[in-house]
Amino acid sequence: MPKLRVEAEKQVLDIVDQLVMRVPELMQEDLTSAVTRIRSSILNYCRIPIQALVPEELEEVWIEAALQLHNSGKAADGLNQRVKSISEGDATVQFESGSETVTLQSIINSYSNELNQYRRLFPW
Repeated sequence: MPKLRVEAEKQVLDIVDQLVMRVPELMQEDLTSAVTRIRSSILNYCRIPIQALVPEELEEVWIEAALQLHNSGKAADGLNQRVKSISEGDATVQFESGSETVTLQSIINSYSNELNQYRRLFPW
C-alpha cells in the first residue's frame, strides 16, 4: 500500500477515533473496518482506482460516513435502541423494534451530491 494512502487512512481513523473515544464499548477494529469500507465505497462510487487517495475535499464525507456506518453497527447490536417501556415489578425493559436498517449503500447514497462532483465517467 502506498505510504500516502496509509497516512490518509490513518488520519481519518484518528479523527473518527477522537470523535467516539468517549464511549467505552467502541472497538478499534470496528472503527478501522468502518473507515476502510467507506473509503472503498467512496472510491468505487466515484470510479476512482482503488489504489488512489480519497480526494482531500471528500475527507469530511469520509469521516461522517464512517461514523454513520459505525453507529449503525452499534444500533444493530442493540446499544442504541430506544426504550419502549419499563416495568418495575419484574424489572423488565422493552426496546423498540423495527428500527430502520442502514446499509453501506444507503450511507453512500446519502452523500451523492458531494460525491457526484468527483465521479468520473470512465474509471481510467
